[in-house]
Amino acid sequence: MIRTFACLLLLFAACGNAAGDAVPVRLDPLALRVLLDDARSRLDASGPQAGAEARAARILGEPDPVLAEALASVWIDRVVSRDRYDDTERKVLRRLEAREPAILVPHHEHPGRWMPALQVGRRAANLLDHARRLDRADVLADDGRALREALLAGEEPRVVDLVIDRLEAADRPALATWLLPRIGSGSAIDRAALRLGRTASDADLLQVLVEAGNVDAARAALLHGIDSAHADLALMAESALGRPEIGGLAVSALLAADPEQGRDRLWGLLGSEAFGADAARRLAAEPADLVAGVEEAWGGASPLARLRMRLALQLAATPETLELAATIGREPDRSAPGPEVRR
Repeated sequence: MIRTFACLLLLFAACGNAAGDAVPVRLDPLALRVLLDDARSRLDASGPQAGAEARAARILGEPDPVLAEALASVWIDRVVSRDRYDDTERKVLRRLEAREPAILVPHHEHPGRWMPALQVGRRAANLLDHARRLDRADVLADDGRALREALLAGEEPRVVDLVIDRLEAADRPALATWLLPRIGSGSAIDRAALRLGRTASDADLLQVLVEAGNVDAARAALLHGIDSAHADLALMAESALGRPEIGGLAVSALLAADPEQGRDRLWGLLGSEAFGADAARRLAAEPADLVAGVEEAWGGASPLARLRMRLALQLAATPETLELAATIGREPDRSAPGPEVRR
C-alpha cells in the first residue's frame, strides 16, 4: 500500500512538473514520510551486496526529480556519520551539491509559506567541506613545519581542531612549547593552544590563554578550568580578574576555586565596573549573612559598591534584605545604616 501511495505521489509530481522541471512539488509531512520510506525500499532493493557504484548509479540516474531528491536524502543520512568518503561517494556528493530543491513542505513558523524539505544540495556541500577539512588536517598532522606555518597564517578553526585531535602523543609537547610564547598573536594559535590544553590538561597553556589569549579563547580556557576542577583554577581566576572583558566568568572561577575565600572577596569586587554586578548576584544567592555583611561594609564602600549592595539586597528578596534595601535607599547619605535602622 505504501508503494502504491508513493507511486501516486510521484505521478502527481510528474504532472506538476510537466510545465517545467524547475517547479518544486509541495508535499505535506505525511506524504513526505511515505516518499522517504519508499526511497529507502528502492535503495535497499538490490540487497546489501550492491556496491557503491550501483547505489551511485541508482541515485544519479533517477529521472524523476522528486524521487531523485528522496533517494539522495536517504543516502546522505547513511553516509553522514562517516569521516571518510571514497571516490565514488565524493562524485555523488559533488553532483548533489548543485541540485536545487525539488520538494517543499509547509513552513513550521510561517503558515501559508513553504520551505525546502530535504536540503540535499546544502547537506552535500557541508559533507564535501568536512571531507576537505579532514584531508587538510591529515596533511598538517603529518608535517610539523606545515602545521606551524598554517597556524601563523590563520588556519580555519575546524581544521585546527581536527589537526590537534590527530596529533600523535609524542608530537604534542613540542607543539605546546612552540605555542606557549605565541599565545595572543593570532586566533589560530589560540585555538590550537586551547584544544591542546584541553586534551593534554596542559596547565601552562590554559593559564597563559586566560592571561593573554583572545577573549573567546580565554573564556573557553577558564570555563574548562571550572568544569574540570583544574588544579590551577585559582591562578586562572586571578588572571581573569585582571581582564575586565572576560566578565562574570571570572567571578564564577573565583568561587569555584575556593568557595569560602571567594565569597569573602566578592565584597571587594562590588565597586568594580566589570565584576561588581556579578559579585552582587552571587552574594544575593546566599542571603543568610548578607544583611550583616552590608552593615559592616557600607561605611567604607564607594558609591558604586553601595549601589551594588542595594542590588544584592533586592535580588535576595527576603523580608530582612528588602527592609534594609528600602532603608538605605531612603537615606543614601548615611555613612552606615547601623543596627538602629532595622525594625
